[in-house]
Amino acid sequence: MAFSILTYGYCLSNLAHCVVISLGDYEYDRAIMGNELKAKDERLNFAVTLLCKASGIFEYVAKAVLGRWEQEKQTIRRDHANPPELSREVTIGLSRYGTTARIESGDRSES
Repeated sequence: MAFSILTYGYCLSNLAHCVVISLGDYEYDRAIMGNELKAKDERLNFAVTLLCKASGIFEYVAKAVLGRWEQEKQTIRRDHANPPELSREVTIGLSRYGTTARIESGDRSES
C-alpha cells in the first residue's frame, strides 16, 4: 500500500513538472497579453496545487503509513530495514519540496 500511495504522489509531482515545462518562459514574453497571460497563470497555479497535493501525500506516508508499518514490524518482530524510499527522512524531504515550490511560486493560498 505504501508504494501505491508514493507512486500517486510521484505522478502528481511529474504532472506538475509537465505543466510547468509546457508553459515555457511566458513571463518574459512581451507579446503575451491579457487573457493568454491569465490562462498561463491559471495553469501555473494548477501545477502548484498538484505539488501541494503531492506534498501532502508524501507527508501522510511519512507520518501515518510508515508509523503503522513500524508498529506492525515490532508486533511480528521483523528486524529488516525499510527500503530507502520508504524512510521517514526521504518522505519528509519530498513533502518539504512541494511546500518549498508553493512558497517560491508566491502562492499564498491555504493548503
